Amino acid sequence: MGRWHGRRSRKDMINLGFGRLGKAALCAFVFAFLTSEESGSCGGGGGGGGGGTPFQPPPIWNGSGGWQANADGTLPAGKCFGDLSAGAEFCKVESGNYSDANVSTYQPNSVRLISWNVAHGEKLDDMISKFQTESNLKNASIINVQEIYTESEATGNRNAPRELAKALRMNYYFCREFSYAPGYSGNAVLSKFPLHNPQVVRHIYKRELDSNPPLGTRCAMMVDVSISGRLVRSVSAHLEVKTMAGTRKEQGQEIIAAIPNPDFTKMHLVSGDFNTAGGELEPVVGAFKDAGFTNVEGSGITQTIFHLDYIFVRGFPSGTKGGILSGYGISDHKAEFVDFDASSFYNILG
Repeated sequence: MGRWHGRRSRKDMINLGFGRLGKAALCAFVFAFLTSEESGSCGGGGGGGGGGTPFQPPPIWNGSGGWQANADGTLPAGKCFGDLSAGAEFCKVESGNYSDANVSTYQPNSVRLISWNVAHGEKLDDMISKFQTESNLKNASIINVQEIYTESEATGNRNAPRELAKALRMNYYFCREFSYAPGYSGNAVLSKFPLHNPQVVRHIYKRELDSNPPLGTRCAMMVDVSISGRLVRSVSAHLEVKTMAGTRKEQGQEIIAAIPNPDFTKMHLVSGDFNTAGGELEPVVGAFKDAGFTNVEGSGITQTIFHLDYIFVRGFPSGTKGGILSGYGISDHKAEFVDFDASSFYNILG
């Protein structure tokens, strides 16, 4: 698999008592269950509308107070926060605008988000083809990807998030997790719709189960997606695997705390690879539910024998549903989706 991966294959971890990680990884797995908290029903693909409260779409945003990244990739002051010990280069983002010019007036009744850990983007051409041809992928309007690489050995020195965005005619923002010179691993949000107000959450640096960690920290890419002038906040997250369940809970809480900074939206979507070896019993899942989020992708295996990947929504219409798809031969993780009704976004009263 090569040194650039920055983590061992979970298939190797499963073999022989979690393989080369041995007792430490096994302890982490047990710890996940022992420290889990009750968080009620998992939702199993239910609605995210907040009980019996009628859904109200976000207000039309007039652009006041908004921002974009600077030309050099830096963000405005205060928009990259958390553990900044790795240096200023890890607060830079990559972005590009490749969507159709008339996308701001596009009014779909239903919007689909795909969330997927794409295993570094090593099979980039195949992945692009799947997004263009697979019935469950090709109609995505928003894509949150995790563990995608830029200009590294893993991708043959290709910039996977940029090439994916160009091929799908989408806009994108990418945050840097770890350095694999000359490129980086990280997470991205892509969309056919305009993107605004990027923020990066750099997570607490804890990799107790890694004796030789790469430079950088886990991060979450947070950006507002403008659908007919109304904003939906989308977060592409990748929590730490080589740590204990309590740290993942802290990292989830960092994302939750960062969302209203400021909040132009009323609809929040956090998805990605949460690395929850303990599945839905891990405390990070409870932390999101305690904050009013609903897990809409349902229960099931998303990687080998684990439920590692989630889609959490808050403030979405009742009946919002998601599910688990396939790895499509691209990744050891399965892609997930959520569909939500956007028809109420387009009423003439705004």
